[in-house]
Amino acid sequence: MLRASLWGLLVPLTLLGVGCSGDSSSTSSSARYVADSLGNVFSVSCSSYCTLTPKDATLKPLSCASADGVDTFVLTGSRILTVHALMVSTYGGASFSAAEPARPVRCASDADCLPGLGYVCQEELCQNNSTATPMTTTDIIALCQADILWPLSCPYVTNVVFAQRMVEVGQVCGTAANCSTVPADCKQPTPVAPRLDAGSPSAPELDAGAAPAPALDAGTSAIDSGT
Repeated sequence: MLRASLWGLLVPLTLLGVGCSGDSSSTSSSARYVADSLGNVFSVSCSSYCTLTPKDATLKPLSCASADGVDTFVLTGSRILTVHALMVSTYGGASFSAAEPARPVRCASDADCLPGLGYVCQEELCQNNSTATPMTTTDIIALCQADILWPLSCPYVTNVVFAQRMVEVGQVCGTAANCSTVPADCKQPTPVAPRLDAGSPSAPELDAGAAPAPALDAGTSAIDSGT
């Protein structure tokens, strides 16, 4: 029941474009780039909303949606700036489901968060810290996919890690549109106090389908916009 309720959950989602920032030059005057939590780099092209093209041509935006249209990487956001794989119709409309692939945008500085959109870099995530922008269940679902590889086939739910994380989100958020609790094994948007366990800590095991997020080198941007 938890999984089924989240599959049809309608939550606030903003397709980010040049119009929402109030600065039409922020992404249209020159090439801009963002990186997802796995280190994949995308070029950004904005009009009514921002579409993303991965530098890695083998990375495909499989939305696993059943509607007719074109699977597309787009920039979305509420509290967390996110790379989202959506089905975009030939008329330009986007079909959204909470079960679609999404990864938070990774950063090393505010410059990696497309200045002008209102996001700053905190905890290696582009976050909007305005009190008028609450954390949504959509944000939490994206955070829970931060270390999961983009799907290579559909349905996406066959990824056992993603399916389990969705259950965990259902347990803490139910069907609420806004939710402030992030499951413990998901990427945290705020610092987490270290847990003092008895004995020596052991290296965490990776779940099937999950990949470790690449480390950020000191003084190095999260985004390499070169060739």
